[in-house]
Amino acid sequence: MARRRAPEEHENHERWLVSYADFITLLFAFFVVMYSISSINEGKYKILSDSGRRVQPGRSGCETNPDW
Repeated sequence: MARRRAPEEHENHERWLVSYADFITLLFAFFVVMYSISSINEGKYKILSDSGRRVQPGRSGCETNPDW
């Protein structure tokens, strides 16, 4: 009796699509972060910095902290 050949596994020719989708997702996230950084509202930034000063009243910024 002749031996049966093992069925060949299906080779996935679209593996690149997963890498491409990951790259596009990371690129989208990068541009979202860049956009959010670029549009700083001066009023909101002042509120944020004032609230930071209330939390840490002794520190006025990076230049006075040698750890930063």
